[in-house]
Amino acid sequence: TGGFRRAAEPRMSLWPTTLIEFWGAHAAAWALASGVVSCYALGASAWAVAGAMAGLASTSASLAVLLARNKEEAGTVLSLSGMLFFAGLTALLHTGIQTLAVSASGVGAVGALPVRRSFMVLGVLRKLRSWHALLALGAACFALKSSNKDRLFAASRARPIGVHLPTLALVNLDAGAKMGSELGAQLAEEAARREEAGEPALGVANLGETTPLAALQSFGSIHPQYRVMVCGGDGTVSWVLADIDRLGKAYRPTVAILPLGTGNDMSRVLGWGKFFRPSFLRARLEALGRARVALIDRWDVSGTLPDGQSRVLLNNYLSVGVDARASL
Repeated sequence: TGGFRRAAEPRMSLWPTTLIEFWGAHAAAWALASGVVSCYALGASAWAVAGAMAGLASTSASLAVLLARNKEEAGTVLSLSGMLFFAGLTALLHTGIQTLAVSASGVGAVGALPVRRSFMVLGVLRKLRSWHALLALGAACFALKSSNKDRLFAASRARPIGVHLPTLALVNLDAGAKMGSELGAQLAEEAARREEAGEPALGVANLGETTPLAALQSFGSIHPQYRVMVCGGDGTVSWVLADIDRLGKAYRPTVAILPLGTGNDMSRVLGWGKFFRPSFLRARLEALGRARVALIDRWDVSGTLPDGQSRVLLNNYLSVGVDARASL
């Protein structure tokens, strides 16, 4: 087991960095705006408007809290919920625009608003309507994409059977998300807990101090059957798969992925997600016993390659040019 130390806690960002946070920011903004309008309507004794806006404020606030507490990527159900929420807001804005347009064309003012300001408000509302219609369409497309992402492997997957095997975690500290150090410390604590509880072993190897091949040989000499959990990005997965080939043994361990890289393409396709949060480590470890085994295609690539190579094994994609330079 390599040495790990916990990384400093990252500072909380007020700017959304994921799709879930982006949707949650919209819901929070609507909760605040609806609450303000509801208070204004109460002061004007517009009870029906006040009640409707209060209901919208509470719904938006509940959705904002739900999205803020969600730690996984947007799945099908959550994306459909976002689609319905934004579609409802689009319909609400459309109704408001129609009502305001009729009032503005019939009289010289809308309530306390002069005609010129009324048309300014109409312009803002129309832009908001278009924006929320695009958000609803985007959420619908994301739900469709999420529902179909595992179709490639679904036909060949058998029902999962919970089998508890020793697990070797290979952690790349230099992977794109730079969470390897913190994750390695958590894995070391979990390994100690399992040893005390008499559960199947969890080995942790720091790929900054050893190679996957050396770690596989050492762990495999003690455990004839085991799993491998790659904690890194697509490059780390390819590195580990290549070293499993170099083992030259009939038994090849199955490989799971904790996505710590930048693209995490293979992790996403195989159903392990596009990113990983350390707070969900225990759940991911428990999911190993229920995971399905999927076969993937691999290709030989020959030619004039970097580092004097003439042949490499391609697992999921090949990068050239700017994309390859950015990943190094």
